[in-house]
Amino acid sequence: MKQIIKEPIVWFILVALVLFIAEGAITPEQDPIILNDKVTARISALWTAQMRRPPSQEELNALVDDWVNEEMFYREALRLGLDRNDTIVRRRLVQKYNFLMEEIDEQGITEKDLLDFYQSNLKQYQLAQRITFSNILFRTGEDALAALDALANGGDWRALGIATLLPDRYVKKTTQEIGYALGPEFASGIAEITESIWSGPVISSYGYHLINIENRLPAETIAFEPIADKIHYDLVKKKAEVNLQLTAEALRSRYPLIHE
Repeated sequence: MKQIIKEPIVWFILVALVLFIAEGAITPEQDPIILNDKVTARISALWTAQMRRPPSQEELNALVDDWVNEEMFYREALRLGLDRNDTIVRRRLVQKYNFLMEEIDEQGITEKDLLDFYQSNLKQYQLAQRITFSNILFRTGEDALAALDALANGGDWRALGIATLLPDRYVKKTTQEIGYALGPEFASGIAEITESIWSGPVISSYGYHLINIENRLPAETIAFEPIADKIHYDLVKKKAEVNLQLTAEALRSRYPLIHE
């Protein structure tokens, strides 16, 4: 017996046992996990929403087991402090808090609120100038100028230029859209071109273009009715941003910032 007590492994086991018992003695009793009909119904409803059919009894039993395991693991993770100093958990909690603070009572938004927001943000609901034009592409500026002379003498513009996958006609495009398609240099180059006559060449990354501006639709404000849903969305978004900003300002007194 004395020989056994002298063994280090015996003392290690005894110390571990004492620590285990002590931890159980000082750890407060955890709140029980409540599994009732309401929880089961919620689990079943989530399954039904995702799978578009109610779960079988076997599937429901498995779902309930998964829920119990998840709840136990969640509580144990919190007990062990696994939520602390974890960037992913931190960001998820911040994101969830933001969602809560951005919640808006949309039922309280009236048509007058929408109209007032619309009138205060008319620039946000404007259509930019839109241009409709035809174009012919050439490899060199000299070829483009020669074709311009041919067009002045009644030549068929569709028979001129090089074959390309680019459209030969652009309809109601804004300067920004034209810039995306043919480059900002091209978009600025057609800004002052006279309508209804072939002009150019205008340079793009593809080559040299002759341009015929068919028409320019002036910038205009979109009417309220066709975009009422978008205005509602924008107003809700704006209110959410304001709510979040006010919340941040209010919390600064609770969490003072110290620069070191």
